[in-house]
Amino acid sequence: GSSLRVRVGVHTGPAYAGVVGEKCPRYCFFGDTVNTASRMESTSFPQCVQVSEATFCEITGKRDDPADDTGGTGFSPLGTRAVKGKGQMRTYLVKAGNWVEARKVNLLTRSRLQTDVRETKLSRKHRFSAI
Repeated sequence: GSSLRVRVGVHTGPAYAGVVGEKCPRYCFFGDTVNTASRMESTSFPQCVQVSEATFCEITGKRDDPADDTGGTGFSPLGTRAVKGKGQMRTYLVKAGNWVEARKVNLLTRSRLQTDVRETKLSRKHRFSAI
């Protein structure tokens, strides 16, 4: 068989919890923090832990410009990434698991996106100049 491939997402912030329901009560977590952590997981890579900038700052104590220096922190910056419902977010990978391969995939994807954007801009410019 195939091996289990886990993704983990972490975000830091306020959350609410409580028991919901009478017939089949369940303990649930609510709030934007929970939703953002879920987005960190869904946009992560297999065998990796992706954390938000808020979590990175909380763990490392870096507040000014956390992207400037991540050396020795145990995190690898992914840059800004599009996160559904949140817009552009700066995220990091924990240097554990398959983070090196994930970083390569992220760089290739970013490179392709930048190429697509450039080509789109050029084709638009060409289209309008021909009118």
